[in-house]
Amino acid sequence: MPAKKTTTPKVKVPKAIKPGAGDATPKPQASWNNNFLNGGFTFARRAWYGSTPQDSRKDVRESDRLQLVQRARYAEKNYPAMVQFVNDMVMYVVGDGLTPTSHALDPVKARLYEDYYFRKTRRADITGRFSGEQIQRCIVRTWAVDGEIYAIKTKNASGDACMQMVEGHRVLNPDDQALVDAQTWDGIVYDLYGAVKGYWVQTGEAGYKLIPAAAMCHVANIQRVSGGHGLPPMQQALNSMQDQVEIIELEKRATKQVTDVPNILTKAGGAIDESMAADLNGIGSSSFNQIGQQMGGKLLVLEPGEDLKSVSPNFPRQSMQMFNEVLSRMIAAGGLPYEIVTDGSKAGSALIRMVLGKADRYVGQIQCMVVDEYCMPDWQYRISDGIAKGELPDDPKWADVEFTCPQMPSIDNGRDSKNDRDDLLAGLTSYTEVLKKRGLNYQKVFSQLVRDIAFAKETTDATAGRVSFEEAMQRFQNMQAPQASVDPVTQPMDGADGPSPAPGQDAPNLI
Repeated sequence: MPAKKTTTPKVKVPKAIKPGAGDATPKPQASWNNNFLNGGFTFARRAWYGSTPQDSRKDVRESDRLQLVQRARYAEKNYPAMVQFVNDMVMYVVGDGLTPTSHALDPVKARLYEDYYFRKTRRADITGRFSGEQIQRCIVRTWAVDGEIYAIKTKNASGDACMQMVEGHRVLNPDDQALVDAQTWDGIVYDLYGAVKGYWVQTGEAGYKLIPAAAMCHVANIQRVSGGHGLPPMQQALNSMQDQVEIIELEKRATKQVTDVPNILTKAGGAIDESMAADLNGIGSSSFNQIGQQMGGKLLVLEPGEDLKSVSPNFPRQSMQMFNEVLSRMIAAGGLPYEIVTDGSKAGSALIRMVLGKADRYVGQIQCMVVDEYCMPDWQYRISDGIAKGELPDDPKWADVEFTCPQMPSIDNGRDSKNDRDDLLAGLTSYTEVLKKRGLNYQKVFSQLVRDIAFAKETTDATAGRVSFEEAMQRFQNMQAPQASVDPVTQPMDGADGPSPAPGQDAPNLI
């Protein structure tokens, strides 16, 4: 037999990439022989979407970002889940307002800085419409919908430092393409290292102005180092919100239709007379005497072949509650926990504490964003302007400031307060940390306490000894007279040899 021919398999040699010819960056290609299940094709589900991995700021185009903002603003007006999320974020993050505490070396100067900032923020923005607390709430509300908001450091007509608030839809590329270079993306100008140099802001219908980065505060929860614009925090739940509203509306319509038809009359032919139609529709013209004689109900006489049946509504369906809960959990997966914004009735004591802790971490993250990106720059801008004008004295630490956030909700304030007192006595925490959890500042609370004591002493001294300070404080605090001290030798503790303490009297401490 002739010998079998052997063939040498051909090996494809990759071609060398010439310098400057095409993009040398390898492109990811999903294939059938991928070693990772989540990186290959499958017919078990829809095709996956997405672009080649790139800088985060390029993942969303200007048109896509504005479309997300448009849908998020529509959701704020029409979707209850979105309204609940926005209102909760404003209430928990800002509440009554984030209040500053200066850390200047001189306490007198620190108090001057705080009073000056309070006065200047009664009209915080350039329009003169909003106070500092209102601006803070507007910032959180706008972030919860749009995902970002800007503040430009400027001067008002009186020459005082103030802020001009700009919403995210006004930061975009100018229409004149000659102003857009290779380092500009969606209205933000970057340098070669990725640092922001400026922002293109739309000043009118067709005008644009480049604002330097040093004069702009960008309040956004940027989560990647290559990020640019902030995106709506609930952008992943917009479809679920729309589905939930539409499904519930359809279910409501079906319930109305079924409930509106109480009876069905089946006839072999012909039509019903006017009196029967009136009785079936509930508009019968029977007299009161006839109604009194028919206490059992109306009497209907059917012709042969006719059948009258009552409709048993099967809407709303029982499965709707479970399905609505699934959608609600999908919506809440992007923000505050489901038990906080929707339903906490099924959560036990241990679970609700864990949920509150998770909500506290999420809210605290947004509070840090607002403080770092707006409150502290706003404080430094206004205080430095006052020092430069000679309205405030200088201090080495005039820029150091701390903002106190509102208290987070608790399911058992009494229990939490007792735990704080026990930790404080055991040395596991400090007055500052305890009061910070309650939305207070220790320095301000202690200063107010000292002023209250000084006021009480001055008032009692004015009585020329007729009322002592101790007596006034005892009456004011509604305290009982102190009990006489007991000798521990003659009055041992309960259970030991000797007489027991009288009912209602605590056992003496032998330590």
